[in-house]
Amino acid sequence: MPPASPKRWVGATIALVIGSLLALTGLALMLAGGAALWAMGQTRGTGFFQTPTVSVAAESYALVSPPMDVETDLSDTTVLPFDLGTLRLVAESANSGTPIFVGVGPQADVDRYLANVHHTVLTTASVGPVGSQYRDVPGSVAPALPGDQGFWTLSASGTGEQQIVWDLQTLTAAYSNTWTIVVMNADASANVAAQLTGGARSDLIAPIGWALVASGVVVLLIGVVLIVLGAVSLGRRTPRGPRAVGPSGYGPVPAAPGAPGGSGGSTLDTNFVATPPAMVAPV
Repeated sequence: MPPASPKRWVGATIALVIGSLLALTGLALMLAGGAALWAMGQTRGTGFFQTPTVSVAAESYALVSPPMDVETDLSDTTVLPFDLGTLRLVAESANSGTPIFVGVGPQADVDRYLANVHHTVLTTASVGPVGSQYRDVPGSVAPALPGDQGFWTLSASGTGEQQIVWDLQTLTAAYSNTWTIVVMNADASANVAAQLTGGARSDLIAPIGWALVASGVVVLLIGVVLIVLGAVSLGRRTPRGPRAVGPSGYGPVPAAPGAPGGSGGSTLDTNFVATPPAMVAPV
């Protein structure tokens, strides 16, 4: 069989390479979708993905988050048929029996409320060995009771666990683009210590997970087909060695009489190659 043409060999090789890349991509999509679906099963019936509980403390009057910029194209009158995204913060005082306050408000209003009040910005919340990072903001004025302020978009106060839950549609440009979370003692006293747990959920996670799995299966199948076609194409075009032929140039070499496969009745020795007789010139 003649050797494969360079163009066909290159085409088969390209099919193998592309098929391998598609197969790997499909596996990655399936793993990502499976991870999302697995995570949905770990929400313990609440539907929220929860962060580890972080212990925070400050000697000031308030613990404040960095400003959170939230921008969406939704107005306050837009009603979605699904939960685009919901956030939750659970706070509990580390001092047993002490009422705690947690609230979310526009940054501008929070800045006015805490103007010249000693407070602490929680720059990084961590349960690792490094711990949480803080930035102290000095002040000389005691704050008013946080529960008496009317600018809070969401707030909760009391003993035990207190939580605020808000969706992304609430945090729209109709109210503000920048938000701040504040944790204080409910009586506005200093030395705030609390345990915080964050959470998030969305109705889009499960559909996205299933879509990733389905897309991964399709891409994987396409990759496998290309790999098989490329391998078969290369296998068919692999040249074989020459086959021995008889003196006439056609057919297999006949076995010698008495040898295996000859007139003695044994099998044909396919490894025997006959040597053509020498040509003798007439005298």
